[in-house]
Amino acid sequence: MVLTAQDIFKSFGDTEVLRGVSIGVERSEIVSIVGPSGAGKTTLLNILSTLSKPSSGQVCFEGNDISKLKGKELQSFRCHNVGLVFQSHNLLPEFSAVENVAIAAIIAGKGKVEADNEARRLLSMLGLDHRLDSKPATLSGGESQRVAVARALINNPLVVFADEPSGNLDSTGREELHSLFFNLREQLGQTFLIVTHDDALASRSDRTIVIKDGRVCGE
Repeated sequence: MVLTAQDIFKSFGDTEVLRGVSIGVERSEIVSIVGPSGAGKTTLLNILSTLSKPSSGQVCFEGNDISKLKGKELQSFRCHNVGLVFQSHNLLPEFSAVENVAIAAIIAGKGKVEADNEARRLLSMLGLDHRLDSKPATLSGGESQRVAVARALINNPLVVFADEPSGNLDSTGREELHSLFFNLREQLGQTFLIVTHDDALASRSDRTIVIKDGRVCGE
């Protein structure tokens, strides 16, 4: 498996949010995590994507335990192995589409020219070759989310983690984004782990993991 988590617990003060969650994700799978608000879905995604530490438990990428990585070692791992897509896009408003994508590669250590070329290639592949130099304020919601997806992909991550990626999109934008994930799986063999309330996306996924009250209660 490309990603495994074993007995993940997470508490904030006296509040226990995750209560012994264990999951696994195969390479090139598209897996959705669903459940009611407050169930612990985003907390779990943050731990699996290395944005947060569990109170206890183990997270492994390709069999390697990353739970104890810290500082620059953790940052380097995240840059090279984890792609992130958020509901709100999180694009830098003063940067063009190309610059927003390329910066993730530059942070990971690529040269500016190489990063720029790769950003242009990805954006063109995602149908944004006419928007390369556009600023986020001029992009539609669907276009902004595709820029965010390109940014998540530029370092060829093991897993792309997405938190409610279609939450701010209209019905057309949601359908286009969902199709994009599956096209990228076919073209690149990309693995996706997605927290979503979107039943249409969850139903198209290879598997759906149900979280309730901090526990896995079904697939």
